[in-house]
Amino acid sequence: MAADGARLGVAVSGGADSVCLLVSLSRLAPEHGWKLTVLHLNHGVRGEEADADTAWVEQLCAGLGLPCHCARQRIEPGADWENRARQARLRFFREQMKRHSLDRVATGHTLDDQAETVLLRLLRGAGPEGLSGVLPVTAEGLIRPMLDVTHAQAQDWLTGQRLNWREDASNQHLHHTRNWLRHEVMPLLAMRFPSAGEALARHAAAACEDRIFWTGAVGRAVENVFQPAGGALLAGLDAIRSVARPLRQRVVRAALARYASKMVDAAQLEAVMDLVEGTRTSRRVRLTGVEAWLSMGKVRIGRPVAHPAVDGLEIPAAGTYPMAWRGTSLWISRLDAAPVTLRSWKPGDRAGWGRPGRSMKEEFQRARTPAWERAGWPVLACGARVLWAGTLGAVAGIEASEMTEAPEWGRESPI
Repeated sequence: MAADGARLGVAVSGGADSVCLLVSLSRLAPEHGWKLTVLHLNHGVRGEEADADTAWVEQLCAGLGLPCHCARQRIEPGADWENRARQARLRFFREQMKRHSLDRVATGHTLDDQAETVLLRLLRGAGPEGLSGVLPVTAEGLIRPMLDVTHAQAQDWLTGQRLNWREDASNQHLHHTRNWLRHEVMPLLAMRFPSAGEALARHAAAACEDRIFWTGAVGRAVENVFQPAGGALLAGLDAIRSVARPLRQRVVRAALARYASKMVDAAQLEAVMDLVEGTRTSRRVRLTGVEAWLSMGKVRIGRPVAHPAVDGLEIPAAGTYPMAWRGTSLWISRLDAAPVTLRSWKPGDRAGWGRPGRSMKEEFQRARTPAWERAGWPVLACGARVLWAGTLGAVAGIEASEMTEAPEWGRESPI
């Protein structure tokens, strides 16, 4: 988890688990040459009680002769508070790791936390990877040295060492799902299955071994199937379907996880798999922070598409105007039709000169342009008639010809 001489951040809330972790690491540090730095984040929802926790942690660190970096970030009460607070802590850890050149950040997760996490994810429909629970070591540099220790053992050890800790009153509030599991569900399970916590933790350990194996295989498959494209991953539908389904599901989940702001559950994954494996030729599935989009035989997984729209810019008939869009250059000169407007395309647009032509939708289909690229697509229009549309070019009758006089700036390579 940590090499000799490593610079370790230690997340300390003031509770029994984190105090046990800190004191244990401080006693082991001289033998391994570790340099410890304490990290404490005040969520600001318990007022004076939380401020007292912060002061207590600072006093504990002073007694141990350790630097302590505290921060305050208020997390507004409400739905999904637990996840938002967790995300805030992870951001805080990343910031502190960068600021203080920390190699690892140790957290005080125990066997009880592991059992609760596995049960919670199981009830929420997580897949095999989610059931691996809290990882002992993460790619971001978090380590959890106490996953084999129960909360009761941590408290007993501190009591035996005559050490104190702080009790967070909010840990008793049953409207938080994890607290409900901890105080209501797990004790009921233990009445019938005394080793329920240990059994769930063993399951997580076994699933973690599988996860390590699959992580390598999935990572290679993602690189083979998808291509990065500006905040998204693109793949041909046939390429995704060519992957065996057990691996295919993991590949799709991994692609979604790169952009999702929260864990993708089983129902969400199934919706995206239906997009990949179904019979529809065009479909869009939106999740939290990520979307999957099928169009023209391609699949895009990434952040939601947001192309700026052009509301309408009137262009005078006289004059010459240079334009460039997605690598396509265009100059507009001596327009006989007026007024001419530059705007984003809209449903119902048709290309043509003097009479309606094919619809823009038909033009996109002929050009095999995926739906996510169509948003904000620029067109030059005279009234309801489209004269030019992005890389689709100009309609017959107004395109440049050999007799067209190019402006000075375009004479070397007129189009």
